[in-house]
Amino acid sequence: LPILGGQTRFDLGKRLDFSGQACADTLLKLLQLKYPTLPTKISPYQAQYMVHHHTYFATDYRTELVHYRDPEFLAREDHVIQFPFTLDIPEEKSEEELARLTEKRREQMRRMQEIAAKNRLDKLIKNEQDLESYQRVKEGKETESKSAYTEQIRALGFRSENEMDQQIKKLEQLIERARNKDLGVEKAEEGPPSFPLVEIPDDQLSEVERKEKRKQRLLKAGYDARERARRVKEEERLRKEEQEQQEVDRRTNDLEGWLEELKRKRIELIDKMTKREQLKQQLADRRSHISQMRMKSISALASNDNTSSGAAAAAGGGARRRRVGGRGGGPSDDTFGADDNDWAVYREISKEDGSDEEEEEENDQLLLIQYEEKLNQYAPTYLADLLQTEQETIRNSVLYKFSRGTSVIPPPETPEETEQLYQIHLNVERIKVPEALFQPSMVGVEQAGLLEVIDGILKQLNAAQRTSISKNIFLTGGPSLIPNLQHRLQTSMRSILPVGSALNVHRARDPINDAWRGAARWASTVDSNLWNQYAITKAEYEEYGPAYLKEHAFGNRYYQPPAE
Repeated sequence: LPILGGQTRFDLGKRLDFSGQACADTLLKLLQLKYPTLPTKISPYQAQYMVHHHTYFATDYRTELVHYRDPEFLAREDHVIQFPFTLDIPEEKSEEELARLTEKRREQMRRMQEIAAKNRLDKLIKNEQDLESYQRVKEGKETESKSAYTEQIRALGFRSENEMDQQIKKLEQLIERARNKDLGVEKAEEGPPSFPLVEIPDDQLSEVERKEKRKQRLLKAGYDARERARRVKEEERLRKEEQEQQEVDRRTNDLEGWLEELKRKRIELIDKMTKREQLKQQLADRRSHISQMRMKSISALASNDNTSSGAAAAAGGGARRRRVGGRGGGPSDDTFGADDNDWAVYREISKEDGSDEEEEEENDQLLLIQYEEKLNQYAPTYLADLLQTEQETIRNSVLYKFSRGTSVIPPPETPEETEQLYQIHLNVERIKVPEALFQPSMVGVEQAGLLEVIDGILKQLNAAQRTSISKNIFLTGGPSLIPNLQHRLQTSMRSILPVGSALNVHRARDPINDAWRGAARWASTVDSNLWNQYAITKAEYEEYGPAYLKEHAFGNRYYQPPAE
């Protein structure tokens, strides 16, 4: 507000929509974004306290921002706010207890392996039972009527014999894979079982013998599959023994080379597991590019199937799938994927494909444990040094410095880590929040900054009036207590004033209560006639409402509210 000749020029006054409360709100939002997992909640009162006691105006914002990247400057200007926390002091464990806990973890790992093996066995048994029931129905095709055979297929949940054949083929592959994976020990049979009826033609057998032949054929298929699995398992055992012996020889002859190869395998395995996890997350997100591309592939396959079946139906007089345009004639009307039900189909397909991935993840986890156990045994300091290097990389990152300062990364589950979790670091926020007064666009306020507002007012005055204003710039109100505002404003105004212009910026002795003290002093010294002229009576208040006021030299202008 410019004051000229003792009169306030309300017509030249400008209001900036950014106050002390807006500073507190901005700081609160910045801290919530910076520390989303802070265990305690930052209240608006605490944010306001931090604005009053920890922020300041930078003389040159961009230069000061660059200085915060300097570790020494950051360590000096970083303010740490420690929130209260309860420290759970862990009990000191003896070597015997530590050894017992290590053995307990190993036992849990063995138990997890046993549970996984049992789950695989249960799944194998169920698949074998399903396969046996499907093959039994398949064998009945020769003796059953066509209608009865079709009814049996539908009773099993299939729409056609072809669909059942595909499921039989899939189950055979799953069973073969599970048997090769099976780690259990099977009892050795005393001798191969006899299946005398399998090689005899059906026309030489009675009805009872033909049924027995079908039974023997199923038993023989199971026996042959077990024998193949046993041979594969024995070959796998011999291969592993050979690999272990080769590894022992390699470790004995070239320990350093063996360790380097082991480290490389560990890194490659971790990269593989990380990429698989990223792919899984992307496939789970229907908005990701990979998920959209896979959905289009499913849509294309469904389109091809429907086109083939539609052509066959059209040849038989049935209705075929409607398509507009398509190949050679513009885009198709296929909207597969637009409906949420289509994505339900997509998730079901992804779920079916996930069984093999879960098995692969389990194998990779076990393999990683084996790698790290060997490294701990033959290179005890490698993993610790690797962790130290990774921590140094994290500590040197700008994001870590701004969120955790220059402190070292504490070990997990220690009092130091708990203490750090309840800390917030104020560094760039100390200058970023008050800077919004000069650059409101930083916080989304589409207005000119304080310097531009002052420049706009001065340009509407003549030279004498500009000199009168610049010689006596008076700061009051809570935000004027933020350190360095007086120096920042004086430095910034030099750029908009002529060289050699008089400039004086000073602040009220009590900026927060300054307005109240002025009003109290005016009310106690004003003439009674003026008081009655400017005071609002009860009758006027009841008639005009709480927004009504009378204008005077030390008050605001009255703008009549619009009629409702």
